[in-house]
Amino acid sequence: MKITTDCFVQAGIACMSCRDSCPEAAISTQAQIGAPFLPRLDAAACTGCGACAASCPADAIRAVEREIEDA
Repeated sequence: MKITTDCFVQAGIACMSCRDSCPEAAISTQAQIGAPFLPRLDAAACTGCGACAASCPADAIRAVEREIEDA
């Protein structure tokens, strides 16, 4: 998954829908001075379930293809 610049935070609007809906806690928030908390995605913890994308009111989360690591 990827959080795009369509995220409400870019417009100064506080929203934590993606963080709150992630069953794996793969999305955290980072404090910013004078702006809403910025969502941060931990790709290693993300299972790609799409719960965050479904709950995003800005439609700012997109599925992206994962890079497969060689074993």
